[in-house]
Amino acid sequence: MRYLRSLVVVLLFSLLTLNTIHAQSAAPLNVVVTYSILGDVVQNIGGDTISLTTLVGPDGDTHTYEPIPQDSVTLSEAGIIFENGLEFEGWIDDLYSASGSQAERVVISDSITPGTIGLGDEAGETDPHIWQNPYNYVQVISVVRDAL
Repeated sequence: MRYLRSLVVVLLFSLLTLNTIHAQSAAPLNVVVTYSILGDVVQNIGGDTISLTTLVGPDGDTHTYEPIPQDSVTLSEAGIIFENGLEFEGWIDDLYSASGSQAERVVISDSITPGTIGLGDEAGETDPHIWQNPYNYVQVISVVRDAL
């Protein structure tokens, strides 16, 4: 438990210090994230250098989200899109295609080794909820930093 607490402290310190990764530019980069937990990380790293839009807010369910027409416009104006991957956002490919977006897509789960679901009907399948393992998000911080 003490080790996990230390890891969380290092993670938070990294988020705070990485906030200055870019020099100020004339216009912030339009960034889209698919869900709020990832949005928190991206905002803390990008700071004032980005303009962030989160498609599925903290009270939403990314598994069952149904995009609205404004989401297509949002993607078409984005410079970069961060998504979880692992089929967490089953709707993102269709939305991206429909929007005509040219934004770079960053699939953060590509940088980690996902766990598996332990119980229930989906036991043994890949667990897309990568934020539940703090070690994963240490790597995610690096991916976001490098992409921005």
